[in-house]
Amino acid sequence: RMSGPLGLTLDLGRLSMAAPGMLGLAAGERYAGSVTLSGTALAEGADAKFDAPRSTRGVALPGGHGGGDVRARVSGLMNEDKIRFALSELAGAGLGGGAEILFVEDGGEMRLDQIRAGIDLDLGGARGLLGHYLGLEPAGTIAGRVRVGLDSQPAGDGLHFEGKTTVQNLAYQAQPASAPMRQALVELEYDVEYGRDTKRIQADQLRLKLQGLTADLGNSSMTTSGGDTYVDARAQLS
Repeated sequence: RMSGPLGLTLDLGRLSMAAPGMLGLAAGERYAGSVTLSGTALAEGADAKFDAPRSTRGVALPGGHGGGDVRARVSGLMNEDKIRFALSELAGAGLGGGAEILFVEDGGEMRLDQIRAGIDLDLGGARGLLGHYLGLEPAGTIAGRVRVGLDSQPAGDGLHFEGKTTVQNLAYQAQPASAPMRQALVELEYDVEYGRDTKRIQADQLRLKLQGLTADLGNSSMTTSGGDTYVDARAQLS
């Protein structure tokens, strides 16, 4: 058994210069700020574990957006059979909740086996973090609350995903001259299965609810074969 301190600081500016494509950055775009991990690491038998508070400081994104300071706890377990990561105590920049992801060994490779997430998001508080990705101009505005609940389990050769995303009191205006978008309630419910070998996504339930409109895409599917994608969509509007 061995244990010791864990300390890591990631400079986002240097990372964005070294790997802009990995971060989805266009030519000349840069991040700034840092991500810090500090906690404990433990090796016991074949298991390696870590537990560390994580924080971001002074994060700046392209387009004049700033992500602010985000705090969370990150923990993990790694051995030859599985890798598990957990994110909890998420706070700051309009964020709350946590998530857990599990990979398991399968034929000499680690494959995704489970995802569980419960994320709360205040869009106004997260404006600086999301503005770059949502196309907000510096004077643009966004408000509302988002709740994401997701649970996945192994199913056949793939994964079964079930969950619901709810957006309340959404108000979005990319820039002062553009038309504002407002929705009191948006709900997306899904019950979807993905087959790794078949490259098929089967939606047993996929329902989008807006003010006065429901779009039901249950029993739809999408299959990829030979570089081509085939979609069988069945929609009911009410």
